[in-house]
Amino acid sequence: MSKTIKADSSVKSTLSNFITNIFMTVAGLVSSIIVTRNLGAELKGEYNGLLLITSFYAPMLLFGYTNGVLYYGIRKIIDVRKYFWTGLLIVTLASLPIIILVYVLMQNGLLGSILENVPKSIKLLLFYVTPFVLLNVYCERVFKTFHLFLASNKRLIISTILMLVYYIVYFLITKTITLEVAMIGLIINQVSQFIFNLQFIYRHIKVENKLQKDQLFLPWKYGIQVWMNQIIAKSNDKFDQLILSFLMIASQFGLYVVGVSYSNLVTKLPESYIQVFYNKVVGKELEFQIQIFKVLQRFTMLVSLIIGIVLTVLSIYLIPLMYGTGYSESIIVVAFYLPGVVFQIIGRLNIKFYAALGKPLKNSLVYVVGLVVSLPFYFLLVPMYGIAGAAISSSIAYLAAYAFSFWQISRDYKVNWFDTIIFRRSDIAFWKTQLAQLRKK
Repeated sequence: MSKTIKADSSVKSTLSNFITNIFMTVAGLVSSIIVTRNLGAELKGEYNGLLLITSFYAPMLLFGYTNGVLYYGIRKIIDVRKYFWTGLLIVTLASLPIIILVYVLMQNGLLGSILENVPKSIKLLLFYVTPFVLLNVYCERVFKTFHLFLASNKRLIISTILMLVYYIVYFLITKTITLEVAMIGLIINQVSQFIFNLQFIYRHIKVENKLQKDQLFLPWKYGIQVWMNQIIAKSNDKFDQLILSFLMIASQFGLYVVGVSYSNLVTKLPESYIQVFYNKVVGKELEFQIQIFKVLQRFTMLVSLIIGIVLTVLSIYLIPLMYGTGYSESIIVVAFYLPGVVFQIIGRLNIKFYAALGKPLKNSLVYVVGLVVSLPFYFLLVPMYGIAGAAISSSIAYLAAYAFSFWQISRDYKVNWFDTIIFRRSDIAFWKTQLAQLRKK
C-alpha cells in the first residue's frame, strides 16, 4: 500500500458502511414518500422494471470485469494506479454495445412485459444513465482495492442528497412526480457520483496518466468465474422480480417490490461488514479466515433474527405510513419474504468466504441449487397466490441456497453448524476489542 494512501481500518470501514446504510435507508424513506406515493403502484412497477435493467442486465454484460480488477488489485497482481485509465476506457467502450443490446431486448419484450406501456422517450433515458452506472461500479471497486470505504460512501451520500434535492424542489414547484422525473433524478444521482468518484481517484489515489497494454485482459481471468457466479447470484436475488416482470401487471409488481424493499432493511447492518470481511481475509492463512468467518456468522445470525422479527411486526404500521394505504397488500409480501432474507444474509457470508479463497465457482453451485429448488414453486405458487406465492418461493430459494452453501463449507473445512449460529460469551470479548480499536482511531 502506498504511503500516500491511508487505508481505513476494518472497524472504521464497517462503521462507515453502517452509517451510510442508515443514511440510504432514511433517504429511501424520503424518496418513497415523494416518489412512490406520487407514482402509484403501476408507475412504481414500471420504474422498478427500468431499474432492473440498469442494476441487473447491464452490469451482467461486463462479464465480471470489475470484480477481476478488485481481486487482482487487492492481491497486488495488478497495479491499479497504473491500470486505472485502461480499465475506465474498457468499461466506457463496453457501455455502448451493452445499452444497444438491452434496449433492443426491451423493445421486443424479452426483458419483461411490465415495460410494454412505458413511453419510448422514457426508455431512451436508459442510454444516459447506464454508462454511468457501469462506470460507478468500476470506480467503487477501485476504492475497495485500497480499502477506502469511507471515501466511496461519502460520494454515494452526496450524490443521493443531490437526487433528493431535485425531487423535493420539483415536487414543491409542481406538486407531482412523474416517471420521467424519477428517471432524471436517477441520472443526476449517477452522473454526479461519477464526477465525485473520478475527482477523488485522480487527486488522492493519484493514478498515473497512462494506458497499460499488458494485463489488459487479466481481470477477466478471475472475473469470468465471478461472472458465472455473479449472474446466477443476481438471478437468485432478483429471480422473483424477473419472473414477475413477465407474469404480472405493473401495479402488482409495484406492490411486490415495495414489500421486498422493506424486507431488505434487515440486510443493512450485515452489508456494512460483509465486503470488509472479504478484504480482510483475502490472501490470509486459512485458520484465520475460518476463525473470523465463524465469529461474524454467529453475530449475523443473532442480529438478523432480532431485526427480522421486529421489522415483520412493525410492517403492519410502517408500510401504510411510509408508502400509503394503497400499498397495504405489501405487508403480505413481508410476512412470507422476510424470513427467507435472514437465510439469504447468512448465506452471503458463506459465499464471500469462498470468494475470498479464490473459489468463486463454488458459489455458482450454491445459486444453482437455490434456483433449481425454487423454480417449480414460482410457476406453481405465483399463478395461484400472486405476490404471496412469489414471496414464499423466494424464501424457499434462499433457504436452499444457504443450506447447500454451508454443506459445502462443512464438507471442505470441517466447520460445525452450531459453531456458526450460536452466539458465544467469547464473542462479546471479540466485539469489545473491536470497539476499543475504534475509540483509539
